[in-house]
Amino acid sequence: MAEILILSLSDLASDPRLDRQLNSLAEEHKVSAAAFGPPRHMEVAFTAIQRPVDASPWSKAASQALRSMRCFDHAYWRHPSVQKWLIELSGLNFAVILVNDAVTLPLAFRIAGERPVVFDAHEYAPSEHLLDWRWRVLIQPSIDWACQTYIPQTAGCMTVSQGIADLYEVNYGGDFTVVTNASRYEDLSPQPVDASNIKLVSWGAADPQRKLELMFDAMELLGPRFSLDLILVPGDENYIEKLKAKAASSPSIRFLPRVPMPELPSFGNAYDIGVFVLPDGHANQTYALPNKFFEFIQARVAVAIGPSVEMEPIANQFDVGIVAEAFTAEALADAIRATSPERLSQLKANTNNAAKALNAEANAELVRSVVNNALKTSGPGSTPGA
Repeated sequence: MAEILILSLSDLASDPRLDRQLNSLAEEHKVSAAAFGPPRHMEVAFTAIQRPVDASPWSKAASQALRSMRCFDHAYWRHPSVQKWLIELSGLNFAVILVNDAVTLPLAFRIAGERPVVFDAHEYAPSEHLLDWRWRVLIQPSIDWACQTYIPQTAGCMTVSQGIADLYEVNYGGDFTVVTNASRYEDLSPQPVDASNIKLVSWGAADPQRKLELMFDAMELLGPRFSLDLILVPGDENYIEKLKAKAASSPSIRFLPRVPMPELPSFGNAYDIGVFVLPDGHANQTYALPNKFFEFIQARVAVAIGPSVEMEPIANQFDVGIVAEAFTAEALADAIRATSPERLSQLKANTNNAAKALNAEANAELVRSVVNNALKTSGPGSTPGA
């Protein structure tokens, strides 16, 4: 048994991937965590770190000047939040640190010293906000620096899909293990299909890049036999208002209150189809393999998706998917309409086998393997930027 520190700039109570990390590693090791907020249920040694503070206009200008001269390390370490985190994290006992997200890599290496660092990239950090030109100009170069500098020194890496793993390895090196965002196994059964009332559901962040209005347009084409319920995580409030305005004239679309993350599969069990059509836009959209895809399967509902390179093969392998030929409302409506009630019942029945194979419990051994391999290493060596 070793001491494992999980570091994340997030609130653990609302971070499902971190929740799964904690549970996976606690089966074999003594686990502690450092984050903005503690986990929801699990009792672990916890160090609270301060949420980011806004630097002064002068400090921001100075940091940007440093970044423009490609002095990324100096710009990083002079940030007041980073300086505060260094103090808060000093003196912690651990044998391996598992760091989440690229922006935290320099910090993790600094506090690790000679101890090994494992990196969970989640998604592809250099494309995180690629459609925002300000982010591309001001932030992306420093993310690229962090990846170029630190990923080759890691003792192991994880990410959510094979496409993203391949991108990291080609562009930055490292040895990436795919640990999907599969949720825990749920002992549920598919509910019968009512051919006169096909119930669709979707949940997740209200992000304009996801083009959720595509589902609304599809509902107009499907007609009164179909309904759609949405649960949106607060995000872009202007976008949420636009969505609500667009759906206001449609009796088949409802916005429901938030459901606690662990309860989503049980909630979704009452439906027939879970919908998530994510058009290509950048790497994280092209290679998306999101929580909700697996939560739909655990809910024992068919998944309606576009021709996504990561989701479609899994949906086809287990025969649980309604796959549109394109990322359009017309293609989505056509694919759903072409699925007979009998075929829909079969897809839902097939989720029983998929749920047994695609779950957090199956991924737990992958997480433990990456960390256990890191424990065998001698450490990351000298720390750049120190």
